Amino acid sequence: MNRRQLGKSAAALALLATGVASAAEGRFSYSGFARAQAAYSLKHDNPNNTALGLPDDQDFNLIKALVVADLEYNQPFEAGAPIDNMRIFTRWRLNKDLTEAWSGGIGDYNAFPLDYRHEGTLARAESESTAFELWEAFADFRAGRTSLRLGRQNIVWGEADALRLLDIVNPLDLTQHMSFEAGGEQFDHIRIPVWALRAQYQFRRFAGYSIDAFVIPGDYVPTALPDRGAPFNQLPFPDNAPPTVLPVAPFLIPGLRVDDNLDDRRGDWEGGVRLLGDINGFQYTLNYLSKIDQDGVTTLSGAYPGGFDPSTLQVVLANRRKRLDIYGASFNWFWAQVGGVLRGELSYTPNQPYAGPLVAIAPGVDLPVTTVERDTVKWVVGFDRPTFVFPTEQTMNISLQWFQTRRGGDSDGITILNGPADKNETNFSLFLSQPVMNSQVWFDFLAVVDTDDAYWWQPQVRFTPGNHWRVAVYANLFTGSEQRPGRLGSLSWANEFNVSVTYQF
Repeated sequence: MNRRQLGKSAAALALLATGVASAAEGRFSYSGFARAQAAYSLKHDNPNNTALGLPDDQDFNLIKALVVADLEYNQPFEAGAPIDNMRIFTRWRLNKDLTEAWSGGIGDYNAFPLDYRHEGTLARAESESTAFELWEAFADFRAGRTSLRLGRQNIVWGEADALRLLDIVNPLDLTQHMSFEAGGEQFDHIRIPVWALRAQYQFRRFAGYSIDAFVIPGDYVPTALPDRGAPFNQLPFPDNAPPTVLPVAPFLIPGLRVDDNLDDRRGDWEGGVRLLGDINGFQYTLNYLSKIDQDGVTTLSGAYPGGFDPSTLQVVLANRRKRLDIYGASFNWFWAQVGGVLRGELSYTPNQPYAGPLVAIAPGVDLPVTTVERDTVKWVVGFDRPTFVFPTEQTMNISLQWFQTRRGGDSDGITILNGPADKNETNFSLFLSQPVMNSQVWFDFLAVVDTDDAYWWQPQVRFTPGNHWRVAVYANLFTGSEQRPGRLGSLSWANEFNVSVTYQF
């Protein structure tokens, strides 16, 4: 069947679905890319794998091949039809992780470890090194001022660089490369789509105002973390270690187990709504989200006395995922006098759960035994401006950001990843992008500065010879004396040099 015949057949199906008498001919299109990527490790020795007694000196942090194909069908309808336009979109991905096979210094691990009850909603077939996925699949319907999207989709409500504040609807797939992709694509391919219904309506009486709402009817998906033993493993403890019996004192070393209520959360709904407004060019949103914590908080289990399960001779940790109410706002304003865009985002989460203070449960073993709650406020203020910096005909894009987290109550009682947390955290970021040679070559630079002396540097060169090929060379460098878990300085073992070659079609 040729493309014209396909368009007529799809139009006929659309007529049957909507019950209308006439429709213009639909249009089918496709696009996508194929990419090969390698990230050479500059530091080696992942301390989390070292703590587990696993190989920890990988030569490469990542070697992978990724093919993405987008298939799209657009069907316009003539006047008098109940809907104006229908769009069907699918994104297919073939992801082959070659790190274990081709890199030295790494052991056996699962590159695609995400696993939970009724995981068929992921719409993928996978082995430990290959995943074929229906990554996105949705239908759009537009009728006048109303639009509706139904299916597996991404919902992006924020636009901050390097860090997420309001862009938190979709969980992240951190299994292969964390969130260390080059600037401009940092989150594009690692947001995990969810099955949702999204509706938008533009108000007739209030020009410039609209409402955007969604509901996820039970497809709760957590953050996908790297497997233990993977190059970017973040967990220094096993998920289910048996006890060890010794012939001499102390005779018994208890095992360790992590119980997670992830499967219990499958089937729970999530949703959100935001109002979008425009006052003389000052664009803003007011947001509300009801969502389940995608990471959870891990503490000593209260289901057993002292957290010890006598039936299995294991110390038991419990990861609990609480429902969060998140209130937010954002703005975007073109500052004509200086020729730049001022933007900002704000979120407020009452009773945000954190792991409590560390308690010694055995010699040399300190664990949080309680969960504490703190009101948490985050905000980011950014400024973007194109500027002539060098004597060329093309401007440099400059983006500055100030990002802050403020926690209520006593910070002494908070731990994150078994490390003490601060009451306040402040980060600044700078992103520079300079095209040359008629935009065939781009020089980019991202710097994220934690004021407690921790840094993320990402220099990049992009080469675009023609309409199809893209070559990117960049580095991720983490430095600084702030070495607490979860802070940028603690990631120095992940320093790397990246090369990616992409063919777009």
